Amino acid sequence: MKTIVASLLVAIATTAFGAELSQKITTPSGIIVHLPSQWQEIPTQVITAQFEEVAKQNPNLPKQKYECGLQAQSQQWFSYPYVLVQIHRTGRIPEIALKKMPNLGEMLDEKMQETADASSSVADVAMGKTVYDPDGRILWTSTRVQYVGIGSVKMLAGIHLTADGFVQVFAYAREADFPRYETMFHRIISRVEFPVSMRYVPRAIDKIPLVHAVDWSKAFSKGIAGAVVGGIAALIFGLTRRKKKDSQPEDSPDSE
Repeated sequence: MKTIVASLLVAIATTAFGAELSQKITTPSGIIVHLPSQWQEIPTQVITAQFEEVAKQNPNLPKQKYECGLQAQSQQWFSYPYVLVQIHRTGRIPEIALKKMPNLGEMLDEKMQETADASSSVADVAMGKTVYDPDGRILWTSTRVQYVGIGSVKMLAGIHLTADGFVQVFAYAREADFPRYETMFHRIISRVEFPVSMRYVPRAIDKIPLVHAVDWSKAFSKGIAGAVVGGIAALIFGLTRRKKKDSQPEDSPDSE
């Protein structure tokens, strides 16, 4: 009996926290995101409308556009946990620049604080350690944000180098729930696949440490703002009380 109970608990954990990333979602730009089977894609029109409302209520924040949004199954869009993908075509960033930039973490933290100060929806923000993974070519960072009307939310972000800039993948969960989702978030972000045209390919010139040739403020300021703004979406949706069924076409299974 104990063995059966233990097996059941493992099965429940697998289902709840997405140990199996058996679903593949392809974004409009051809990016492939691997997700748990029960996760769903947030409709484009919902994302567009949501962040237009965010921009209206937070005019001091830079406007944000996201490639796609994905979340665990829920009766309401932007329910935690959810993931946002954002593309930045800033121009190619040499990998060596990330490796050699001594105060990259401090710069990102400064930009995060500036974004938080510009938002009336953010009460407090604390940024975690920034680490570059040379094997996956991913810059990892995390943030805890105290949103007015929501509470404490943690975000894990992976910044992927691409042929013409970078792609950020933001994963959000309430702070109390974050430890249960953290491993899954790491796997989702790590397994993102890019079309050939977007893949980062090393070049001989990359060995030249042209760190100061990269305008880091321009390259990452809007991207860091995207992390904070992405968490505000849940607040805006809660205030407007817009339900998932409102955006479903009449012939969809959810509308029956």
